[in-house]
Amino acid sequence: MYLLLLFRSKSNINGEIVRILDEPNEVFSTRAVWDGKNEHGYLVASGIYIYVIDFKNGKTKIGKVAVIK
Repeated sequence: MYLLLLFRSKSNINGEIVRILDEPNEVFSTRAVWDGKNEHGYLVASGIYIYVIDFKNGKTKIGKVAVIK
């Protein structure tokens, strides 16, 4: 299983986690599906978010995603 962590880019990478995706219906072999909500079920604000993907093989990928409303 893959683990995807989303952080708000305004905060430190060690700051608050916006959402963790680790359910089979959220994370697939080549993509992850995020509904734009935080861990509490509320839609996140517009902005740049940092994602960290930990793969089964021990590799990690870091990138950015923009949320525009």
